Amino acid sequence: MYDMYNPTILSIEVLRLEKRMDEHLYYLRDAPPEYSTFPFDMEPEFIIEGEPVRLNPIKVKLNPPPWFAKWEQRNLKGIEPLGELHWKSRRILRTKIQPMQVLDKYDLMKQYRRSVPEEDQQEIWEDVDKHKANFPARKQIWKRALQKAKPKTSS
Repeated sequence: MYDMYNPTILSIEVLRLEKRMDEHLYYLRDAPPEYSTFPFDMEPEFIIEGEPVRLNPIKVKLNPPPWFAKWEQRNLKGIEPLGELHWKSRRILRTKIQPMQVLDKYDLMKQYRRSVPEEDQQEIWEDVDKHKANFPARKQIWKRALQKAKPKTSS
């Protein structure tokens, strides 16, 4: 992809003009690169003026799932039939990978808890126990404060 107003572009030459069977070609993101690349030594193909643009009948074979989108749910003519095997394998992949397993590597607190030495943990838990003794009394104080703050309704 190139910016049209890029000053470094001197000219654009069309090497091959063709249509694909689908309007949008986003599924090429999930296809092997040979479906969306061309050789740099490719010679331009000339068409006669007034002749219709030819249709490229190639059906793209997608890489195995997971994919960028749910291609099996769209009515795409430019990809090979996905078949039942792809649908089942996608469902299996979805159930095997738990979201939390994927996110565990970003959980800083979990990593910290695994790396804290035993001596430091004892010190931390002693400090927590000191504050825990004060907590039930504060909880009751909060309840009383909330009850006083509620407006009384008259019948």
